[in-house]
Amino acid sequence: MTQNHIHVPDHPAVITCTEPSDDGGLCDAAAEWVALGGHSYELTPVPRCLDHALAARRAGCYIRPISKDELATGSLDA
Repeated sequence: MTQNHIHVPDHPAVITCTEPSDDGGLCDAAAEWVALGGHSYELTPVPRCLDHALAARRAGCYIRPISKDELATGSLDA
């Protein structure tokens, strides 16, 4: 099998937040895969910006630890 036979989907260079916005669209702020929800055996990653990741934490979702530097700058820097 050669690499030509392997399908690798194109991924966007930057992940954007998929949370709904007030105007009916999506947040679209720079994001990363930080949030998990559901039962421990059904965890699903979700791209969220810092604000939506913290809101998800307050709502009971599990998210990766957010560093003090990320909180201070207001952005997720993986």
